[in-house]
Amino acid sequence: MWQKFDLAKFDSVPDGFISLDALLDEYRDSVTRDELCAARRDSAEAKPKGLAKLRLQAGMSQADLADLVGTSQPRLSSWESRNEKPSFENIQKLSAALDVDFNALFEALS
Repeated sequence: MWQKFDLAKFDSVPDGFISLDALLDEYRDSVTRDELCAARRDSAEAKPKGLAKLRLQAGMSQADLADLVGTSQPRLSSWESRNEKPSFENIQKLSAALDVDFNALFEALS
């Protein structure tokens, strides 16, 4: 049978462990935004096609591009997987955000 624990009673981290916040701070400090962008650009050369490749070449995450376009990350993912087609207005926003020619973007979405 499962026991219930009151996590509020734990006001310190046990010896030999670190808090989740400390772990996340270590990670954030070890990887800079420039390094993440460079890694995304490198991965664009590997396998992705279409919109995902353009996004990775720009060094952006799905969340970054979605914010610039004014949509959600799940919607952008749906465009990348070609489950949905973006509207003409969103295609214009994608073209501007990715700094690519409209025709190149249209070809990537086809």
